[in-house]
Amino acid sequence: MKNLLITFAGVFLFSCSKEKRVSIAGNWGQAAQYILLTNDYQWEEDSNLSNFLWLKEDGTYMYANKRCAVGADFGKYSYNEKNNELRLLSFYTSQKVYKVSSIDDHNLLLENTDTNYFIRKLIFNRR
Repeated sequence: MKNLLITFAGVFLFSCSKEKRVSIAGNWGQAAQYILLTNDYQWEEDSNLSNFLWLKEDGTYMYANKRCAVGADFGKYSYNEKNNELRLLSFYTSQKVYKVSSIDDHNLLLENTDTNYFIRKLIFNRR
């Protein structure tokens, strides 16, 4: 009986210590961006919450602005969890690569890997 309790306690502790895997797929609404303003990078809230990123389970995505009737961009995406890299391969524009700085059930923080781009970081909230 004592061995059974020790085994049960070990299994319980091991199962509780596993990290929860969070899927990047979902509907994300942009909350803020870290943007170049007057020669300095600053956080700017997206007060309109107008940009949306839909990452579907089938590997397709759409990035849209609610002010536009048509999706601004769509294509295929890949997410490499090991390298924390999100690649958006647009059907219209060139490929964009983001570093996934953090992700949880509610928030997604992306960093732009293109240093020539004036928006460096994007924060999204899950919808």
